[in-house]
Amino acid sequence: MNKHQENLHTMHKKVEHVCDENTGICQGIVAFANAVATFKANNQKIDDTAVKQKTPTTGYTEKRDTIKTELAELAIEIAGSIAAYAHENKDEVLARKVGYSFTELTHASDAAVKNRVTIIFNEAKNSIDNLGDYGTDKAQITQLEQKLNDFKEIVGKKGYSKEETQTATEQVAELLAENNELLKNRLDKLMLKFRVSAPEFYKNYFNARDIYDFGGGRKNKVPEVGPPQV
Repeated sequence: MNKHQENLHTMHKKVEHVCDENTGICQGIVAFANAVATFKANNQKIDDTAVKQKTPTTGYTEKRDTIKTELAELAIEIAGSIAAYAHENKDEVLARKVGYSFTELTHASDAAVKNRVTIIFNEAKNSIDNLGDYGTDKAQITQLEQKLNDFKEIVGKKGYSKEETQTATEQVAELLAENNELLKNRLDKLMLKFRVSAPEFYKNYFNARDIYDFGGGRKNKVPEVGPPQV
């Protein structure tokens, strides 16, 4: 989360705490209690999802890139044998299937690399009896399969890929937005029911709705919302 999101989430947790301290009052209005339950569930999801954002990916990225480069080097070599065989036998379809450049096997997305190398591997298996004269043997094809499996394994690790971190960031933003909608359009409005019947709860709730901006050199109180006008 960025600093603004952290401050926003802190405010949400403060509101949750106030509601928890007044559970009995909250339960008096079903719609309010249901909104609080959803609000709290979203806060928990944000806490859980934020962990993925903080997962270090540097070591993972370096290892993945090393394996991807090794995979591409072997794949492009075998693809060259297949392409030469295809050209000699006037098989343009086969030549096009394996016609990837080294860059296309190193700078594409992980999913694209897996798909492209899998095509090369499958075509190599299908032509294995014809590739000996072109410098590719069964041992090399087996080696390609192993490197492909190694690559699939590392990009499949949960909680480490950049793609997962990005997804987590998007999920946090969506959950924060959903909680803001719950606050502004349901909880804030229903708090009017407690203005007279539970004035202490009413006051503490709206005090908790203030956001404190810790991004600068000093703590600045930024009012998020005031009590609804009546």
